[in-house]
Amino acid sequence: QLGVRFDSLRPQLREALKNLFAKFDINQQDIYGRTPLHYICRQNDRDESNITDIVRLFIESGANITIVDEQNCFPFHYAVANGYALSLQYLIDINWFKDLEIYRQLFHSAICPLRIAVYYGHLNVLNELLKYGFNDYDTAFEIAIRRSNLDCAQRLYILCRHPETFQRMLLYSASIGDHKSLCLLFNIIKNHLIPKDRLLFLSSLCKHGYS
Repeated sequence: QLGVRFDSLRPQLREALKNLFAKFDINQQDIYGRTPLHYICRQNDRDESNITDIVRLFIESGANITIVDEQNCFPFHYAVANGYALSLQYLIDINWFKDLEIYRQLFHSAICPLRIAVYYGHLNVLNELLKYGFNDYDTAFEIAIRRSNLDCAQRLYILCRHPETFQRMLLYSASIGDHKSLCLLFNIIKNHLIPKDRLLFLSSLCKHGYS
């Protein structure tokens, strides 16, 4: 049983849309390589349940969710960019990621979903991706700091593997005068690094004139 409820569309409307979808090629690509499903996922809607219901309807009507556009994006990427956590849960529930090649592409790509989620500051989507095993923690943390999406950064910092990530972001935040990021990073240094590493980080700041 799916963990996501789908009831935002009235039964009559669902049936009418299914009949409509049956009359055209639901996987036809435009000059940008995008299918109707790409555009549904690109649509910005405050009521995510509407979008998720339509995504489900497209998939049940034969929409191919493995088609990539000219930017090498699946419809899934646009759902992540818009913060559609319910749509992501649905894709997980139907076991879309069982395709290991797709999983590999998503993990080892410049458009890794974890990076997209933190770039746009979607903590809800970030949490879903982390639960599913996406683990590009350090790069995603850097993006979160650079974008000042500190709720995402706070979620990620304890997962980061490399202390130099914090040093790099400490210098970056100091150089642009980002006080909120600096406070977060100083707390990380205080609570999660051994004294020797703390001293090295602070010395590095002074060396660069950020005393």
